[in-house]
Amino acid sequence: MPRVLTMHERRIDDSEREGYFAALQTRRDTAKAAHAHFWVFEHGVEHGRFVEFLEAGDTQSLVAAHAAHTTVELWREVETN
Repeated sequence: MPRVLTMHERRIDDSEREGYFAALQTRRDTAKAAHAHFWVFEHGVEHGRFVEFLEAGDTQSLVAAHAAHTTVELWREVETN
């Protein structure tokens, strides 16, 4: 079964950085409870520019992992032979 993914870019000001990182653990816990995976990457040059990925095996799990954090825009894995 193809996987489902969402991506969200965020820009975090230095004054918000500590709170953002604290909230990430809650987001990871929510994702784990929904059987989803959560990753966050910071841009290599642009400090404070982040991209967040949520990935799951089905749409229902992915929507549950998002809870109330953001609107869900789904990307589906392409299967090639």
